[in-house]
Amino acid sequence: MKTDITSRAQKVWEERWARFALGLARRGVDPQKHEFCRAWIRGFVAFIKPKGFSEAGLEDMESYLAKLAASGKKGWQVAQAGEALQVMFGEVDPRAWANPWPETLIAAARDTLDRTEPADLPRGPVGDATRFQGRTDSGEVPERYAGFLDQIREALRLERYSYRTEQTYADWIKRFLVFAQPVSRTEILWGAAQDYLDYLTLVRRVSGSTLNQALSALQFLFRIVLRQPAGGLGEVKRPPRSQRLPTVLGREEVRRLLAVMEDGPWKLMAA
Repeated sequence: MKTDITSRAQKVWEERWARFALGLARRGVDPQKHEFCRAWIRGFVAFIKPKGFSEAGLEDMESYLAKLAASGKKGWQVAQAGEALQVMFGEVDPRAWANPWPETLIAAARDTLDRTEPADLPRGPVGDATRFQGRTDSGEVPERYAGFLDQIREALRLERYSYRTEQTYADWIKRFLVFAQPVSRTEILWGAAQDYLDYLTLVRRVSGSTLNQALSALQFLFRIVLRQPAGGLGEVKRPPRSQRLPTVLGREEVRRLLAVMEDGPWKLMAA
């Protein structure tokens, strides 16, 4: 009997994961990030035990995201977990309380994202970073930019960018506006964008992929919204390459890990 129940549960989750992947794809989430999104869902399932998955409610979501933030997870990680939950409970296994997605959950993820630099690397400033002393890209976006940001979102939708890309580009442009503090749109010049990219490299020390993401957002801003020429990374200082040796489990460590896992679909997937 237990085997039959386990088999049925495994089949339910296989179908659920397939729909989850489709939901992420519709949002434009990079396929390489899908496994991370699945990991957030697994973490949530473990977090609400002994409550079952079908019993999950709004308070569980709020508690889970709050726990992630309190445990030191970066803002972009909390936002990614929030999006994974939104796909799961808004599309894959719809709940009445999840459509539309509660503003409290959006606010929780956004507040954490605003307080943490995206994909920041834990290293200090380098080179001539002192020229950026006292400058930041974090904090509230001045109200005078509200109409301009609405115009940017409209342009993103007219160009048929995915919802995920719209969120990402809008966030980078907000950070750029906080950093540059232009009085009007006529003062938004590519030189300021280049300064911001240098700031990300020298002060924030973001990874190469994060720098490319910020560049793409700024190129969209200049070429599509402002109708101005935009440069590339050839003009920007590049972040140093990170050199890390891969860390993997040994055979004996894998055996010990499987030995302590409970029987069920998770153990089967891990094996």
